[in-house]
Amino acid sequence: MRRNWPQNGFSAGLAFASLAMTLGAPAVAQTISLMPASMPKIGTVDERYQS
Repeated sequence: MRRNWPQNGFSAGLAFASLAMTLGAPAVAQTISLMPASMPKIGTVDERYQS
């Protein structure tokens, strides 16, 4: 059985919007500075997974 993509209008609209945003948006990169020492601790790693 042959499947046609997209199967509905939502899929076609989503594909078109993704393509339009990718091709139409200028590439703008921002520099992000992260300081791990100042971040709050959110969890731990079990000793058996430490190498």
